Amino acid sequence: MSYTPESVLGCYIAHGDTDWIISIEDFDPEDYGLGPDDEVPDISVDPDEHILTVINVAHEVRCFYITLLHGMSDAKERPMQMGSTRAADGTVSSCITLVLELQPRQSMDVGYVELGTTALEDIQLESDISSVSQHPDPEAFDPAHVYGFPFQEGRYLCSQEFGGAFTHFYGNTFHAVDFACAVGTPILSIGDGTVVEVRQDNSAGGIHVANLFAWNSILVEMAGGVHAEYVHIKQGSAEVQVGDVVRTGQTICLSGDVGFCPEPHLHLQLYPSRDAKAPSLNFAFRDESGTPFKAKSGRWYSPTGELQC
Repeated sequence: MSYTPESVLGCYIAHGDTDWIISIEDFDPEDYGLGPDDEVPDISVDPDEHILTVINVAHEVRCFYITLLHGMSDAKERPMQMGSTRAADGTVSSCITLVLELQPRQSMDVGYVELGTTALEDIQLESDISSVSQHPDPEAFDPAHVYGFPFQEGRYLCSQEFGGAFTHFYGNTFHAVDFACAVGTPILSIGDGTVVEVRQDNSAGGIHVANLFAWNSILVEMAGGVHAEYVHIKQGSAEVQVGDVVRTGQTICLSGDVGFCPEPHLHLQLYPSRDAKAPSLNFAFRDESGTPFKAKSGRWYSPTGELQC
């Protein structure tokens, strides 16, 4: 699996058909008596059975991130486990977040929303819908893109690998890797470079879609214009500032759980330029002997490479 299930508590992921959703089928507006000018809701909840339905009316692949502050049941009416989110003021709430990828003109009946005494018009639901861009050449690898490990001594679980189905399936995030680590873990620069951006003022975290674009991060430009981005860092923890020259192995910040972050972890990705929409770069780490290795989800790593656990 491209991610570890325990790292996405409260999140449910469907890239097409899967056993926990009710159904998925092609969507033709004419089947519903709709004309070309009729508006079709992207997201709706049936007033009788409370079935959550998502429709991709576009002619491109789209992903729906949906957060509900309500319980849900899956296709077999089994309760779905809730996760949590933390607002900027520190308030923690329970919620469920759905990650649903739909092909063009596709409809998905997802599950049953447990509204209880809440009226349908008062449903607490927020969403973010985005086009899914494919990486143009995900297997291409330049041997020059081998870097140091981002942690000191210790053992770190890779919770999501390249192409991970949780958040690493877009072209610009495809070659990202996540390592679970406690808040406050020192993060090391993986290469020599210059700090070009520091974001460290955000504090919200958890699985709410409102956190998708509220992360903290440090961006370092390395040789050849390669940019390394360290994401979800602890608020106010940067030990560097824009313009600083950093060296491989230097502590640049502390890890955190800020942004769209089900658990504390470091999200690390590389770009060929400062353009965050550019396709991500395939890269590897080097162990203490200089041997390259790539992190795989569910496996443990240290500066010495993969650990046999």
